[in-house]
Amino acid sequence: AVVHDHLLSLEGAGPEGTSLMVSDGSQEGWLYKNGMFQYQEEMYDVLVTEPPFTDERRDRIEDKDILGRPKKE
Repeated sequence: AVVHDHLLSLEGAGPEGTSLMVSDGSQEGWLYKNGMFQYQEEMYDVLVTEPPFTDERRDRIEDKDILGRPKKE
């Protein structure tokens, strides 16, 4: 299988206001079946609506920023 991100054109996001190709989070690709590659618009049928946190991580109170420094109040 050859799998890659599905890209969309985002108008005005590129240099000088041009369009920019960005991933929408889905994947498409080509599957090898019966001696030929066949295009498949959606490679996976799993839709994740929340980040995969454990209960411990979800309920944790963050007291530091992403660099490990104490958060300012």
